Amino acid sequence: MTKSGQSIFNHFENTPDVTYASISPKMFQLLGQMSFLGKDDPESAEILEIINNIKSFKVLITVEGGNSK
Repeated sequence: MTKSGQSIFNHFENTPDVTYASISPKMFQLLGQMSFLGKDDPESAEILEIINNIKSFKVLITVEGGNSK
């Protein structure tokens, strides 16, 4: 159980059997600037809009029965 005011990510980020990954908004902005998505394609424009609106991405990864690294 986490302490009050402490997110689950903060609680597990230094745990040996848990891999913590956090992608900053700057990384998503770089992805949105890449040219692999056709800007004239409506579907690509929709994907770019989604990418540019992501504020953060955090994930915890565990491996059953072993070390995650």
